[in-house]
Amino acid sequence: MKERLDSLRSAKRELVKQFGGRAWFRGAGIAPGKSGMVLRLSVDRRALTKEDEVPHEFRGEPVEVVFISQYGPRV
Repeated sequence: MKERLDSLRSAKRELVKQFGGRAWFRGAGIAPGKSGMVLRLSVDRRALTKEDEVPHEFRGEPVEVVFISQYGPRV
């Protein structure tokens, strides 16, 4: 289990390095998925262009894509 989490953490860091500067990128994390822990990628759908490719797999790890608009303060 520790090796799996280490692999996910490493993949998350690389995912942020590779995609963190994109206009649609809102964040990345590790979260429970249908078949265990997965990378979660928060994406602003409004910032996507036709040329953008959002990964659904990264470094052999499944990526759950969550579409959000933007982060704001909680009230």
